[in-house]
Amino acid sequence: MRNTIIVTILLFIAVIAASIYYFSDLDKDHNEAVKPLKFLPRDTYLIASFKNDETTDNIFKDFEIFNAILGNKEVDELTNLKNSLLRSPALQPYTLNQEIYISFHPEDNEITSLFTIPFTQNIPQKELSVLVNSLSNRYKVSLKDTLGTTLYTLDEGRKDTLLYAAFSHQMIFSSYSKNLLLKTLDDNNLKLSKDQIDYFIQHNSKNSPLSVYFDHKQIPHITKQLIHRKPGQNISLFADLRGQSAWNINYKNDALMLVGESEVTNDSSYLSIFTNQSKTDQNLYTYFPSNTASYLEYSISDTTSFNKKLDSFFDKNDDHKRYMNHIQNVESSIKIDYEKNRRRIWGDNFATVELTNGDLLGFVKIGDPKTFNTLISKLSKEIADSLYQLDFSNTLYFAYGKAFQSFQRPYFHILNDQTVVFANSQGNLQAYLRDWKMQNLLTGTLGFKNFEKLQGNKANVTFFLHGKNANSIIANSLTSSYLKKYRDKENFGFQDFYSWSIQLAGNNGSFLSSIYGIYKSKSAPGGAPSWTYPFDGKLIGSPWVFEHSDTSMMILAQEQNHTVHGIHPNGSKLWSAVFSGRVIGTPFQLADRSIVLVTDNQRLYRFDTAGKVFKNFSLGLPQPASYSPTLASYDNHILFIPIANKILAYDIEGHKVEQWKITELDGEILFDVKTIRFKDRDYIVVGTQAGSFYFLDTTGNIIKKVQHDDISKLTNPIFLTPSLDGQDLQIHTADGVGNLIIASLTGKTQKRPISQWSSSAYTDFRNVTSDDQADLVVVDKNKLTVHSIKDSTLYFQYTFTKDIDDRPQFFPLEKNLFRLGVASRSNYLIGLFNENGHMLEGFPLEALPNFYFGKINYAGGNYLLCTKRDHKLYAFPF
Repeated sequence: MRNTIIVTILLFIAVIAASIYYFSDLDKDHNEAVKPLKFLPRDTYLIASFKNDETTDNIFKDFEIFNAILGNKEVDELTNLKNSLLRSPALQPYTLNQEIYISFHPEDNEITSLFTIPFTQNIPQKELSVLVNSLSNRYKVSLKDTLGTTLYTLDEGRKDTLLYAAFSHQMIFSSYSKNLLLKTLDDNNLKLSKDQIDYFIQHNSKNSPLSVYFDHKQIPHITKQLIHRKPGQNISLFADLRGQSAWNINYKNDALMLVGESEVTNDSSYLSIFTNQSKTDQNLYTYFPSNTASYLEYSISDTTSFNKKLDSFFDKNDDHKRYMNHIQNVESSIKIDYEKNRRRIWGDNFATVELTNGDLLGFVKIGDPKTFNTLISKLSKEIADSLYQLDFSNTLYFAYGKAFQSFQRPYFHILNDQTVVFANSQGNLQAYLRDWKMQNLLTGTLGFKNFEKLQGNKANVTFFLHGKNANSIIANSLTSSYLKKYRDKENFGFQDFYSWSIQLAGNNGSFLSSIYGIYKSKSAPGGAPSWTYPFDGKLIGSPWVFEHSDTSMMILAQEQNHTVHGIHPNGSKLWSAVFSGRVIGTPFQLADRSIVLVTDNQRLYRFDTAGKVFKNFSLGLPQPASYSPTLASYDNHILFIPIANKILAYDIEGHKVEQWKITELDGEILFDVKTIRFKDRDYIVVGTQAGSFYFLDTTGNIIKKVQHDDISKLTNPIFLTPSLDGQDLQIHTADGVGNLIIASLTGKTQKRPISQWSSSAYTDFRNVTSDDQADLVVVDKNKLTVHSIKDSTLYFQYTFTKDIDDRPQFFPLEKNLFRLGVASRSNYLIGLFNENGHMLEGFPLEALPNFYFGKINYAGGNYLLCTKRDHKLYAFPF
């Protein structure tokens, strides 16, 4: 299928128009626009209008999308042109605040641009010459009379930078193409029609910093110029629309958003069927696989109108006879009024999907499930377990039209009571079903998540292109000259567009239309790192941040070969050392800034901020630690280390605490050892997997063991807090079926139902909602919920597209408030949530699990420290 690149190119052309902010404009008076547009050639591809003022310059300052599309070199040239011409003392009084037009035109194998710059007042030729000659300090200016008009040539002294200009009818026409300029000045060449000009002016918003006009009949010409293959179905759908579109830009620094209207002048085109529909929900995209390169999703709000216009479409395209034969064949075979039941079988939402390898899938929403289940067996036969094939050719084509022209007798599977998936081969269908079972879906990809944030799901036609997935299809379709530009990452940024989309909504015979280009902006959160730090292998564990000195902090990170790196906040290396084993749990820092940790190779470490290990360290442990040490500050600092079902105690010099009694507990200790001072007495508190809770004194003697009879096994951390009345000490944890378990120092236990979750759910206790008390945070498969431990209130919930395989992370903000972080290992996305349960701006972000969010130095804001599959640590400012 050769359609993906075509629609991409149309978007590309629209972006070019949006890109030249150096000549931007807000429309002051629509009537003033008629005159300059009357000179543009009939074959103009596209027109954009801007206002030449500093206000609009500031709106689009550092708008990286311009550089990505035009190229850094071209942007530099346009910047010079703006500064040296439009903002020159000689010309600025005549051009400031004027509406500037930039148009794009075909010329040989290139697309060339023309600048049309109206002057605020008429200037005598003699005075104009003086103004132009005043530019001679930067350009070599020459002139020649052509077509009764003086043609100026401005030579900056660099190759291929000759700028041609002419002043006529109180306007400057300027281009780097002499032929285009002469064509514009020649009255004998066909110009834009009055209807085209009126349409553009009518839809040119006064409140938009940029307006764009596009003539649909230019699509085939653009196609022929940019690609070397026969256009596919998607491009024909849009090209057949004919008519014209006018859009205005909505500004966002990491996205191109053009919103406007599209007129349709050809009612025999397929998409014109939807012009009298009203936008409605589209949700089939939630079924599309992660290797989707592009899709077209359609939705119907008025089935009567759709059926009538579809019948008319068949008639105007000489398919009415074939359609009637199809209906007769079906009805004679299955003995029912198929035409009457057609819409009850086939619903009001359908889509086609192009995969990265060019194969196609189709999706259809079932109309009435009861009718569908009754009749589908008469329309198909089962060829394998739950796999079927339609018996009648072109069943989908005659149900929905041209969207399914490529599906003759497809195979299908009924996904649920609402949706059917189609493929042209059993192999493609079975491959999709494997993706569906594993939930390898498009909605789990970063590009689509960024797309969903901006564009709603209400429309009648939505085209979506996933930049990364469609990369090879685009590259294989472009002509050699445009392929070179597409692959040039130094000058252009085509690879940094996550996605492109076009959305159409019926509007009484026309369309409300929009174009979205989601860009990986370097200035957006998570766009460009402040620095990167290379590792030899992948990072294991999260990065940690500690004090380094009175003036600086330090980052610690361990890679797969067990090397621990000390990294300066500016990304430079402080030191590195190989440790014996992998760090378990979370290291912590003592008052003297030394750092303590344990590894899975039965070693206890204490080292300074230069990486130098203290005397007596590393210290061998009798068994591997199950979690990181806990520091207790009694008369002397003591390190408590959980070892399976026992607690070891060492002082900070590496000596065993002689008075500590090592007691074997009835199960493996749950995570870290808790310490607390309650009513003037110090307690050491742990829970075990066996469902027992222990309160011990400072010598290791058991003060109280509390057992909850209903618990067979626990797997999550405990949380320790005084009771609400302050008279008791309580342990909180969660079981594997949805209950909060509370055990008290007084020996009481209780079980409070909270919700339902599986035995594999991750639960933890942190204040993430700003309510001054810890919340119960639950991650169960692909669902995140946060509850009050006081009254079980559900604060918020969030559903991920993939199951979460890692525990949530918590990053301290202020007092007892934490930022909640969740990583999805299966699709390499990480997210941070605010106290209302919404992801922070810039998230989700593509990265591996195990990350850090917070300050990395005493001064400055927050940073995200994370790794990707290139074995580098990235520092993103937030």
